[in-house]
Amino acid sequence: MNPRLCKLLGKELSNVASGEKLTTAELCSENCSVGLLFITDEDTSTEHSKKLKDLRDSLVQLHGELKRRSDVSFEVVLIPMNQASCPEDSTTGIKQLFSQEDCPFLLISSEKAERIQGYLARKYGIQDVTSFILIDGTSTDVIVFDAKEKVLQDPKGTQFPWRYPTCSEILDSGQLLQSPSFGSNQSSKTENQSKTNSSVSVVTDFDSIRTPFKALFFAAFWCPPCKSFLTALIDAYERINKDEQKLTIIFVSSDRSQESFNRFFASMPWFAIPYEDEKRREVLTKAYNVKAIPNLTLLDDKDRIITTEGRLEVNDDLDGIEFPWYPSIVDELRDRHSTTLNNSLCVIYFTDDSETDFEKAEAILTPLATEIAKSPIEEACEPKFFVAADSDLAESLRIFMDLDETRSYLVIMDVSNFRYAVQPPEIKDVSESSVKEFLRNFQSKKLTFKYIQSRFV
Repeated sequence: MNPRLCKLLGKELSNVASGEKLTTAELCSENCSVGLLFITDEDTSTEHSKKLKDLRDSLVQLHGELKRRSDVSFEVVLIPMNQASCPEDSTTGIKQLFSQEDCPFLLISSEKAERIQGYLARKYGIQDVTSFILIDGTSTDVIVFDAKEKVLQDPKGTQFPWRYPTCSEILDSGQLLQSPSFGSNQSSKTENQSKTNSSVSVVTDFDSIRTPFKALFFAAFWCPPCKSFLTALIDAYERINKDEQKLTIIFVSSDRSQESFNRFFASMPWFAIPYEDEKRREVLTKAYNVKAIPNLTLLDDKDRIITTEGRLEVNDDLDGIEFPWYPSIVDELRDRHSTTLNNSLCVIYFTDDSETDFEKAEAILTPLATEIAKSPIEEACEPKFFVAADSDLAESLRIFMDLDETRSYLVIMDVSNFRYAVQPPEIKDVSESSVKEFLRNFQSKKLTFKYIQSRFV
C-alpha cells in the first residue's frame, strides 16, 4: 500500500497500450521511482515530434533495463497537459506513439483524471511543452526535475535515479565566500580563512558556519526585483539573527560577470558560492528547480525544503515573527494567495469585525483541515483552507460576493471551474457543525453555486 502516491495520482491507473487497469496502491515496490511525463499536442512540428519519439524510445529502453534489476523499480505515468493530447482520445501522432505494444507506460484513469493532471502540472511548475520529472514512489518527493535530460544521456540507467547531492554536500564540496558586509552578530567563528582580496574571505569549512536553518538566495545584480528584495531580506535576516544565529544565507549568483557579482555581493551580510564555481551554482539551480529570480529557498538542518517561496514569506513577515515559515494547514488569506485561489479548491472563513473571530475561525478549520489531509482523498481535490480578515484580496472578494463585513461567512471557491458557493444566509453564525454540513453538501453536490466569467487576477 502506498497512500502518498494514491493521494497524488488517484486510486486507479491504466496501461496506455492495452488499457488494462491496475490500482495505484499495487504499483510500487520498495525503492520505486515514478517518472511523470508531461506531454501536449500543441507543438505539431516535425522537430518536436522527433524529440518526443527519441524521449519515448529512451524511456522504453530505460524501463526494460531497470526491469531486469532487483534493486530498483521504475514506472512511467503519462500526464497529458490538455485533453486532446491524451493517448486514449487523441487522433494525433501522440496516440500512435504511446499506444504501441512495446510502450509500458501508464495513465491516470479515474473520473478525476483531468483535474489531477492539471494539479500535477501546477504542483511541479511544468512550463515546457514536454517535461519529464522523477519522483520517489514512497514519499512523492522530487528526485530530479531535469529527468528528460538525464534519460536521454543515460538510457540504460547506469546512474539511475540520478539523485543530486544534498545541499550540504554541495556546499561542503568547495569554497564559500564571506562578504565584507558580514554581520558582527555571527556566533560561529570561521576557521581556515584566507584573503582573496582586500574585502572577501574564503571559508573552506561549511561546518563552521552551520545554523539550524539555511537559505539559498538565487539572484543577480542585473535583476531589478532582486535589488529591491535584497533590502527587505537583509532587514529580515538581521532581525531573525538578532539574539542568536539561526539562519545562514548563501548567495547563488546568476550574474553575467565577476564585476557584477562583486558589486552585488559586497552589500550582503552572508556567504556566496564563488562566481567562478559555475558547476556548483548550476547544480543548485537545477536541484531546486529555480526558473525565475529572485528566489529564496529555505531548508532545515537535514536539507529538507521548508519553503521555496521565501521571498513571499519575507515580504509578508519582515520582522521574522513567524520564521522559519513552515507551511500552515490553515493560512490567513493574503494578496500572495491569488494564484492558489485561481488554481485550487479553497474553503474560506470570512471573519466578522471582532477581534476574537480570527481565533475562532482557526479553531474550527484546523481540525477539519487536518482530518482531510490524513484522508485518502486525492491531493488535487483537497481544499486549501483560509481565514480572510483584512487583506486587499479578502476585501476584494467581500465586495465581489457582496458579503457584509460585520458578520462571518463560509465560502467555497472553485475558480478553476468558474464558480463559488456561500453558506446559506439563514445560518447566522459559522460553527464546526455548520462547516462540516457545508462540506458534506459540497461533496454530495447539493450546494447551489454562483458562476463567474473569469479567474481572479
